[in-house]
Amino acid sequence: MTESAAPKLGKDDPDVIVRPYKFALKPTATQEQKLRQHTGATRFAYNHLIAQWRDDIHTRAQEQERGIPDSELTPFTFKMSTYDMRNYWNHIKHECAPWYSEVSKEIGEDAARRAHDSIENWYGSKSGKREGRRVGFPRFHKRGHHESCSFWNNPIRVNPDRHSVTLPKIGTIKTHENTRKLQRKIAKGTAIIVRATISKGLRRWYVSFTVYE
Repeated sequence: MTESAAPKLGKDDPDVIVRPYKFALKPTATQEQKLRQHTGATRFAYNHLIAQWRDDIHTRAQEQERGIPDSELTPFTFKMSTYDMRNYWNHIKHECAPWYSEVSKEIGEDAARRAHDSIENWYGSKSGKREGRRVGFPRFHKRGHHESCSFWNNPIRVNPDRHSVTLPKIGTIKTHENTRKLQRKIAKGTAIIVRATISKGLRRWYVSFTVYE
């Protein structure tokens, strides 16, 4: 998936520790534009999925008011699963997002995961199955408030120079901090990166790695 690691590292291994590593980035102007493209694309896809689910709920509610039995209600556009949401987005992305080829294909996966979790939390809260404060129907993500996205597949690397990382479609970006600690573990095969998340802080961009050790 990323750089080589010992075969024993897997999520089901009881001895594996899941550890986060976070580094501030020093992107060039071109790279910062690519970072914004990716977080913006995730936000766009997420909002599209939430809007479609909301519209389906409204359509079914109106049909119920007209006395249409549940068995004959208009079916949801996609099932409440990350798999179905991702497939739906892949089917319509070329029509509603012609710029999509400029970003990583994993954007659809990330948006589907986020939309699924948001809707599931709402259903869980509504039915009383979810503990904690009450959660309303998912809100649309606004620019500047949800500047993040995640990657799971190649290329995701902490480079041997210990001052840069490589991300899909974005390329190699310099880091403010030295990545020595994580890079050494990856080189020795005692750690493996399973996810990378980019996010915009108040003044800087960051990359957070989820690592199995």
